[in-house]
Amino acid sequence: MKPYVFSLLICVYGQYVFGQEVTQVQIIGPTTVSIGETALFEVNFWNGSTMVYPNNGIGSMWSVPDATINYETYNSISITFNSAGSFILTYQFMTFDGNFNDNLPIRVPNINPCEEIEASAVNVSRFESGSVELTASPAPAGFEYRWFASDQSTQLGTSKSFTTPTISATTTYYLAYVHTSSGCMTPKVPVKAIVANHNYVKKYTAKKAGLD
Repeated sequence: MKPYVFSLLICVYGQYVFGQEVTQVQIIGPTTVSIGETALFEVNFWNGSTMVYPNNGIGSMWSVPDATINYETYNSISITFNSAGSFILTYQFMTFDGNFNDNLPIRVPNINPCEEIEASAVNVSRFESGSVELTASPAPAGFEYRWFASDQSTQLGTSKSFTTPTISATTTYYLAYVHTSSGCMTPKVPVKAIVANHNYVKKYTAKKAGLD
């Protein structure tokens, strides 16, 4: 709690009336904030339906769980939310006539970092049986690689490149990126290791001259 002392002053400035006692406080600020976003909240002081500037306060206190307070004054606070969830920001204004409180519910939605990320890699060909090296496109920062067998459940590798065992026929593998801090996984995409027969010749029939 940080106490603030106010001297007596009676005047009118804009929409505020100075010198009247406070009968209600109201927190003003966003009710939805993104993870890592810094949000500013302020307090309006009221006497009935008139907005006033407090002069009879003897102290004030802000309270919010699971957030980083960047700075606070008797009528404002800057907060950074580092995790998703539902939070209650509480403010208390203390006067000789009593204490006045307000609460503001704040929602910090859980953003899926994998939502707009898609893994990718090119198909690779070789002649006849043997192993094939498949290489993923660079993953975004904070992501790792996961290679899977054709059943999409057997994990085969965690590096950017994956070398298949000896195969004698075209085989489809699957690639995904995994976000290291959240653990979310992108959709798995197919990557083919193609085995071609170099003796294969496609049948070709030449057109006769003069014929369409």
